Amino acid sequence: MKIYDSETYKPLGEAKVSIDADSIAYDAATSNLYVVSGGREAHTPYSLISVIDTNNTRKLRDIKIPSDHVEAITLEKSGPRMFINITGQNAVGVMDRNKSELSAKWPLPAGDKLNVAMAFDEANHRLFVVTRNPGKLIVMNSDDGKVIADLPAVGMVDDAAYDAQHKRIYLAGDQFLDVLNRRMRITTLCSPGFPVRFGPRPEFWCPNSIATIWPSRIMRVRKPKFACMTFNHKSSELPVNHATA
Repeated sequence: MKIYDSETYKPLGEAKVSIDADSIAYDAATSNLYVVSGGREAHTPYSLISVIDTNNTRKLRDIKIPSDHVEAITLEKSGPRMFINITGQNAVGVMDRNKSELSAKWPLPAGDKLNVAMAFDEANHRLFVVTRNPGKLIVMNSDDGKVIADLPAVGMVDDAAYDAQHKRIYLAGDQFLDVLNRRMRITTLCSPGFPVRFGPRPEFWCPNSIATIWPSRIMRVRKPKFACMTFNHKSSELPVNHATA
């Protein structure tokens, strides 16, 4: 795991984590970064969440999660909890970051599998969990794990983002970006102009726009490229695509 200066891009340091590092979550209050790694690719029956002190660029500890498949994590700002998609067990784990141990584990509804993406509406105590089999958005009460609602979602969702100001959820999926509010799907956007053949990669959200990147292959071009879609959520404009090498 490498840290760079966001202004100059100068390398500031690095910390060693296990292979297959994927999901991350940053705690602004402590400057600690939580990194998911290990599991299936490391051929271990457990996954790791490494805690990185970004001020001093050093690993503080590794937290073992008893599953070889862990995906998205999200942090509570008003308290010490971390929510973890324990995908290998079709469950959501709840951890006290100060104690580094699971305090609860909430199973998904029967038949819902492969919970990969996650988003959090902390003000309203709503945890959004997205499954791939079937494609579904599950809304949980973040206090007790009770399922409040569920909605069909685009397939192969890789990341989710919650816009607290507009109370919308963005799900980056297979060729589409689902935009939903707390009651229904607002719209489903496709990636026009680019023949997408593979699933999406993580999306990025800021107050004015959201971008998601799809690995794709352009016709008659052998070199893999990426299609990046930027959508202005303040208007009804169609998304803009950008091809990058």
